[in-house]
Amino acid sequence: MNVAVLIPSDSYRHNAGARIRYGRVAKPLRKLGISLVLEDIATFDAATSECNVLLLSKCYDARALVVAAQARALGKLVGVDLFDDYFSQQSDARLARFRQWLTSLASLLDFALCSTPAMADIARRYHPDLRVHVMNDPSGLKPDIGPVLDRKMDALKQTGLLTVGWFGMGDNPHFEVGVSDLLAYSDMLTALAQRSGLAVQLRLLTNARALDAGRLKLISQLPVETTVGEWSLEAEAALLRESFAIFLPVNAQPFSIAKSLNRAVTAISAGCQILSAGYPLYEAFEPLIYRDACSFSDDVSTPGGRMRLNTRNLTRLETLFEEYADADTEASRLTGFLEALPQQSVGPQRLAVLHGIGAAPAVHTLVQAGGGLSVASPFTPTSLNFDIILGVGEQAGAVEVLVANRHDALMNPEVGPWVDCSRNPGFRKASIGIDGVLAIGPDWYRSAETPLQLATYGSTMEAAERALSAMLGPTIILKSEASRLPLPLLPATAR
Repeated sequence: MNVAVLIPSDSYRHNAGARIRYGRVAKPLRKLGISLVLEDIATFDAATSECNVLLLSKCYDARALVVAAQARALGKLVGVDLFDDYFSQQSDARLARFRQWLTSLASLLDFALCSTPAMADIARRYHPDLRVHVMNDPSGLKPDIGPVLDRKMDALKQTGLLTVGWFGMGDNPHFEVGVSDLLAYSDMLTALAQRSGLAVQLRLLTNARALDAGRLKLISQLPVETTVGEWSLEAEAALLRESFAIFLPVNAQPFSIAKSLNRAVTAISAGCQILSAGYPLYEAFEPLIYRDACSFSDDVSTPGGRMRLNTRNLTRLETLFEEYADADTEASRLTGFLEALPQQSVGPQRLAVLHGIGAAPAVHTLVQAGGGLSVASPFTPTSLNFDIILGVGEQAGAVEVLVANRHDALMNPEVGPWVDCSRNPGFRKASIGIDGVLAIGPDWYRSAETPLQLATYGSTMEAAERALSAMLGPTIILKSEASRLPLPLLPATAR
């Protein structure tokens, strides 16, 4: 079995999601007869790919819809990995584009891959019958950390310095996470310093974007001595090597509670104690981690310094890692899930992409390269080489359809008469009656002010889809929206 994981760009190969989830499981999968490769969606061709299974990873635009439809027509299984929750926030208009994307994609899916049961529940909201597999993030190391634990305890006793690390994305474009979580739960660091009697130093590693003036101000308010550095693989390895404990605060918003166990697994693999705060995301490891500063301080201050993660409970740790973080285990579970999926047989069908207020050139190019139709809606600027352009007619209840002369076979005689379009040379036009369409003129929506576009978006796009369907007959119509305006959700076209 060949699995192609489509990623949004070639640079994404180096992100934690690709490096940890797929990089660590690829070799064990090969032993089980499954080849897993990462491919840039921009260069992927479903028709020539040898994959049996297509898995979409963080490709949050209509290219994913196009590729999914093309792959299903070729009999390939299509899945999506959902490792971040941008889909359950129904009252957040900023995330409507993500919800629209998954609403449209759901009807083209055979399965979903999630990192937590919470994320699996969200996937089923969009497709109740969807087969979902929960895949834990595998560790890159075996937890053979006895000597490391002893070394770190000896260093703590000699220096009296308790080094606490934090690493990860310090910001998010949509949610207050990362650095803000550190400050929100910083009272635990205060309690740690006061109760343990040790000098506490926080070492923080994060992405450069998060180190803006606002977050640097938040960092300056942390109650213990703090050093800040930019994250890299090398810097993370050094932080884990030098830290006695890792602080992992988690707020309770949906985006945070759907995250994986990856950071705790990574820290434990390096012989670090875990101090967790807020939402109990890491409760699977709770016998070996701390949820309050008092217990941590009491243990670290006890003569002999017997911590919860110690050389006497490594057998328990190995059992937990085998259940939640073992690459061989995760590969075996994933293999069984994929092999049990029923094979699909859909067959070729005409494909069209209907663009909204914003037309993404990459989507336009991809659908045309695969033999599909790129269609401008009444909102779409007509600067691209569209196959079909839709507008609103001069008379009430009419959608104007312009078809490029190179597609004369699409000019349905039942829709006609077709006449040359002086406004758009190279196109012929006809009018299709659609109930509820206002008599405004073919270019009004494209030049309208944003509030008017927002108010008319849903009904106009629905009318445009009905007109397109009436002209083309049986067609998979996918909707593409590159605008980040808080647009109303549109119904998905069924399979």
